[in-house]
Amino acid sequence: MSSEIHNIFHYYIEKILNEKIRYHQKYYLIK
Repeated sequence: MSSEIHNIFHYYIEKILNEKIRYHQKYYLIK
């Protein structure tokens, strides 16, 4: 149970980081 929660938490962190990176890449490309 605890490891399952940890995996979900990790998944969301990676997803958020990926979206932030993608956003910054677009921002810098436009600049």
